[in-house]
Amino acid sequence: MSQTNRSIVLTFACLVGLLCLVCAAVDQLSKDHLVPPDKKLSPAWVKSLYEKGGPRVYRGAELKPIGMPIGGIGAGQLYLGGDGKLWCWDIFNTKGMRDVRGVPTHANPYRRSEPDRRAHHQIDQGFAVRVTTDGKIITRRLDRDGFRDIEFRGQYPIGFVRYSDTDFPVRVELEAFSPFVPLDLDSSTYPATVLVYTVTNTSGRDVSCELYGWLENAVCVKSRQEGAGRLRNRVVRSPRTTMVAFDALEAEPAPREGQSRPDIVFEDFEGDLGKWTAQGDAFEGNPKPNFHHQPLRGHQGKGLADSFRNALNGDKDPPWTEVWSYIYLGKIYDILGNYPIHIDQIARYSKMDPSRVASILTGLELKGIIHQLPGKMFVVS
Repeated sequence: MSQTNRSIVLTFACLVGLLCLVCAAVDQLSKDHLVPPDKKLSPAWVKSLYEKGGPRVYRGAELKPIGMPIGGIGAGQLYLGGDGKLWCWDIFNTKGMRDVRGVPTHANPYRRSEPDRRAHHQIDQGFAVRVTTDGKIITRRLDRDGFRDIEFRGQYPIGFVRYSDTDFPVRVELEAFSPFVPLDLDSSTYPATVLVYTVTNTSGRDVSCELYGWLENAVCVKSRQEGAGRLRNRVVRSPRTTMVAFDALEAEPAPREGQSRPDIVFEDFEGDLGKWTAQGDAFEGNPKPNFHHQPLRGHQGKGLADSFRNALNGDKDPPWTEVWSYIYLGKIYDILGNYPIHIDQIARYSKMDPSRVASILTGLELKGIIHQLPGKMFVVS
């Protein structure tokens, strides 16, 4: 045999040996590997992969972990929750969100309701719908605290949310998106989120409907506790738009010692009630000198309105709790409006003790002046 023939035979033997090694490796792989070559997939299932399907609709517990990105490209991160609430406000150029990214976050995804402020800022925001029908006023928040039957359908870049309960006379549908135009970078990088609500009367009777929205002023959300200042909300109108602009101002200089602003006296009631008219008999007569067996100290003036003692027992009209509530009624009422506001915000803005705020709100609600929504939110009736 020539040298050439021997080389061909040797090469062929090597190829046969290599092929045997590959076959043995594949056989061993099919026995030990987690993903075998023959996956024994159902032919019907494989065929279904090529069939045209419909969008998936999420309901109930499936809504909790949903977070659909709904911010402009390069404009930070913002999620649309399964119930239509906005969360994961990573738009403040802080490193809070960057501390929780990575494999652990994907393995254990955060949910909208988790109270981890380091993971996502809990900006107080939302919408509510108020309907009037048959002489009744009903207000519902447009989230899972206000509706039981909520459906979410995501078709990026648009998210669809539907709210409908059998005991509520209207159906509300939300279409949420950020401008996204393929091959158009400028039109796809707006730091804006568009929320479009459509209300449909499903009751078969006349219904008057209003939509309300609220959004916390989140300027300096991470640093507002570190310095002095005050938040400012302004309504800005133009021929085509009406906006609410948020900003923060420097704190007003504190008065120097000994130069604090004096209290503003509305009335001292020295002698008689003057131009004021008392309703009921809780403050009957004129303020009286301090004849108590345990004289009060620290008060100003010559007389005391002490007939409230009987009002405490319910023997006078109006009850003392109602009289007491009216002292701060104006302060609380100025904070409230036609949009829902949380009781903690009312206490913060009024600089009053939360227990006092709760008592005043209860009195106003009993009189029908305000209405409480789920989640300790209040709105003027």
